[in-house]
Amino acid sequence: MNALSSSIIVFSGAFLLAVGSHVRHSDTGAFVQVVGCLVGILGFIGWFKACSNDPK
Repeated sequence: MNALSSSIIVFSGAFLLAVGSHVRHSDTGAFVQVVGCLVGILGFIGWFKACSNDPK
């Protein structure tokens, strides 16, 4: 996974966090926020791996 695709995954996780705060049903909002956190964490892990493997 390259750095650009990882940053898109991090952005989608942040988007899920933002949308989860606007969902009126509390359980659904919490679920969307948890999924957003997991997606963001996985994106950051991929981002750091892609940046550390990138020879400069």
